[in-house]
Amino acid sequence: MIIQYFQHSSLTEINSRFAKLTDDIHNCHNNLRDSAAARKNFEGDLRKIDKWCRETEMRCATTPSLDASVELLKEQSVHYEVSRRKKQIQITWLITSSNYVSNAMGDTLKDRNFFFF
Repeated sequence: MIIQYFQHSSLTEINSRFAKLTDDIHNCHNNLRDSAAARKNFEGDLRKIDKWCRETEMRCATTPSLDASVELLKEQSVHYEVSRRKKQIQITWLITSSNYVSNAMGDTLKDRNFFFF
């Protein structure tokens, strides 16, 4: 009887240790899987940064030419100003038309007894 008790208690202890060890192994496995995924993402980001650095270094390594004529700079400035004005007119037109459509839709929806929250 005493031997059976000790055998039972030692089996219970072994089972509990086994359960704890399997839980620890599962936790370690999950941590390793998550760490591997994080490392893979990190390495991908690192490759992107390295590529960006190489491309940027290439562009920045060339010295800009300072021998442009004043006439060319004035022509580019005028072209830029015209382009900027056209964009500003387009933006103003889009804002005006969106306000017009919004007001028209608001009136239509009000006529149909829709509620606005």
